[in-house]
Amino acid sequence: MEPDFQGVDSECRERDEDCFDLGLLADGLARSGYGEFVANFDPLVPRPNAWRANRESIPVSLRPVVDLFLMNEPVEADAIPASLRALFPALTDIGLIVALAGNRIATPGLVILPVWGNWLVCERPGPNPAFYFGEDSIALLARMLPRSGGDCLDLCTGPGLHAVHCARFARSVAAVEINATAARLAWINARLNRVVDRVDVFHGDLYQPVVGRRFDTIVANPPLLPYPDALPAPRVGYAGPDGFRIIGRILQGLPHALRDGGAAQIIGMTLSDGRVPVIVDRLDGIAKESDMAIRCSALSHQRLMSGDAYFDLVAGSMMHVSGQGASLVEDALRTMLASQKCSHLCTFFLHVVPGNGRFDLVDVSQPDRPGFWYI
Repeated sequence: MEPDFQGVDSECRERDEDCFDLGLLADGLARSGYGEFVANFDPLVPRPNAWRANRESIPVSLRPVVDLFLMNEPVEADAIPASLRALFPALTDIGLIVALAGNRIATPGLVILPVWGNWLVCERPGPNPAFYFGEDSIALLARMLPRSGGDCLDLCTGPGLHAVHCARFARSVAAVEINATAARLAWINARLNRVVDRVDVFHGDLYQPVVGRRFDTIVANPPLLPYPDALPAPRVGYAGPDGFRIIGRILQGLPHALRDGGAAQIIGMTLSDGRVPVIVDRLDGIAKESDMAIRCSALSHQRLMSGDAYFDLVAGSMMHVSGQGASLVEDALRTMLASQKCSHLCTFFLHVVPGNGRFDLVDVSQPDRPGFWYI
């Protein structure tokens, strides 16, 4: 079900003091014990199966709240604590709650998660979401260093997690998202976290809505999974066969958007031969052409050949995204790897500053270590 955020419009943005205080929902969830329950799970790897497996361990009075806001299951409205139930009319107007027959309510396919001190409304973690939140979202969050009191730009903001987090430190945050519904969701998350006075959400393509402005910090978690040209493009974005399609555009725009003394932080995926990311020559060229200093930290190289666990994982994700059968997807993946003489999936983090056109590759990966984002 696609959310219909009826309460978010330009008039409400201009006169936010007249809008419902969505922070009351965060307050109520914190008081109920909901946040404490969700915080018990691995903060680096969202796992819906783990939430469900532990549902029976929580107090009976909390289970309807967990069912509604975490499990995406309809509940009886009267089973929700009165302090939260009082918010339902306003939440229905906004589109976060849907009234069903028989005094039952549901969310429109959304969950609410506490993430490192922030509250996040997003789509339930899974393959091919419209409002993306996943392990790489947390991986970028853990590495972000927004300048205190500065101006921040969050590109490909999705549901706005990074924008909200930056607003805890920055003077202002511009959050840009090409998906109109995701942009409205980012605005809702700014309101939920009571940072709406410091966050402006724009619906548009990368730098287009903020042309002419400069920022102290630029962060981005763009579409990043290398994806074969032969398959239908996923709905959350298309990173291209080397994972560089969007990141390349972001890097090209940095000289016009980053202030002297500022820094950009970008997370991504590409392919490699197990040692060198396939994009190093392109990164080196962009550094020289733009007079930017680019440091690429390679975090992992996971074997991606037929029969490997990560090959099956990536192929399975591509099957779900593309709607194509296993044979076609696996052939497309093998062809993509062979055409670039690559055998591994490589995760990386980019740190970019105005500088001397220098490119550095720092490989911190550890052989045979599972996982993508940490060593």
